[in-house]
Amino acid sequence: MTPRPLAAALALVALLGGCAPEPRAEPSPERRFTTSRATLRALHDYLSAGYELRLRRELLDAGRPLPPGLPADDARLAQARDQLRQSLREDGAPAARVDAEEELLPLVHEGAERSGRYAFVFPPDGDSFAVVRVTEDAPDRDVTLFGRPQRYALVVHDETIVDDYPTWRARRLTPGAAVHRPATYRAEAREGRWTGLVRVDRAAIKALAEQQFLPQVEALREAARRARDEAAFLALAAEPHHVELLGLTRAALRWRSLEGLWSLVGSRPREAQLARFVEDYAARAELRAAAELFELGRLRRPGDEAPLTLEERATLYELGALSAMVHGEPLGVAADALALSAASLQGIVPQDDPTALAARRVVVGLCQARRAARGATPGATPGATPGATPGATPGATPGAEGDARDLAWLAQADAEDLRAAARALHAQGARRLGQ
Repeated sequence: MTPRPLAAALALVALLGGCAPEPRAEPSPERRFTTSRATLRALHDYLSAGYELRLRRELLDAGRPLPPGLPADDARLAQARDQLRQSLREDGAPAARVDAEEELLPLVHEGAERSGRYAFVFPPDGDSFAVVRVTEDAPDRDVTLFGRPQRYALVVHDETIVDDYPTWRARRLTPGAAVHRPATYRAEAREGRWTGLVRVDRAAIKALAEQQFLPQVEALREAARRARDEAAFLALAAEPHHVELLGLTRAALRWRSLEGLWSLVGSRPREAQLARFVEDYAARAELRAAAELFELGRLRRPGDEAPLTLEERATLYELGALSAMVHGEPLGVAADALALSAASLQGIVPQDDPTALAARRVVVGLCQARRAARGATPGATPGATPGATPGATPGATPGAEGDARDLAWLAQADAEDLRAAARALHAQGARRLGQ
């Protein structure tokens, strides 16, 4: 959805739970300065100090323990505010506006947008923003989804200079958490249809390559080899091993989705491997974001700016994932859903997070499609395979054993079988929404 009025997202009082005045419609013409890199670093410190106070209040209100290092007063915020003011003055910002606290963030925004090198990115919470460095833009892109064109603009960025609050919060509470989405979008209504801006984060994709793919190539290859034998899944069928089951399935699918790429770059220098991975994954991420933008039309009439409910956001992510499986590379999308499902089971991502809820629905839906194809008896235990008692796994319930067999199938499913299952699930979701 489009962001709330700029001041509501930019003013620090909004970050701390207050309200803000309307922004100026146009920047002051007296001095058309541009925001420097030093000012963006000062903005990072300023927002981080505000985020700390916001997180402290949230945790205290919820009766949760505070992590070490959260300040008890606003001294750090005041110091960061002064540093931001000084940096804006050095950039040439109008002195009268620099002195007004409610103008600080709108000033940074104006100067950053004017530079053409940086862009502000608004997450769904609407109360914060990120700042990124732009490397490429394409104002007129389109993709055909279910026979209909989806038009959008594309912006590619390779660095996040300032995190939005949800990202900062996740990292603060779970150090090392990979919380950036490779692609996001901002929706806009135009000529009676949803269009918008898709942003691809090459830095996040490069981090995926450096942290989760290149160091694990052999482990992923080995997981794919193990996954060829259903016995490897049945050995993990007991309830405590669900995370391991999902992990084995994810690893097998991830390897299979990238095996062709690796066959081309495996013997090349690391930089060439990174570049090719980023190029390939960026195209997949762009399609996924465009698909979500397309699916927004099922949930909201163009121009309806009402925030999506958590359930609607989960439905949007679910339909977007299924659409990306139908129109793109289904093995990688399924691997992403499995990874997020496992993260929610481990508590890394909250179980009621809309993306996690959508991911679990996608995984369950694919497994249910497999059971339907095998003629599972209506009313049978979810996940159980009829007649599966011979060779039953010790310590596993019939349902858990059925889940293990489902995931064994998913790990080895043909791309066209997954695409067909995703198409059927997508049609079911569209019918639920009356489309």
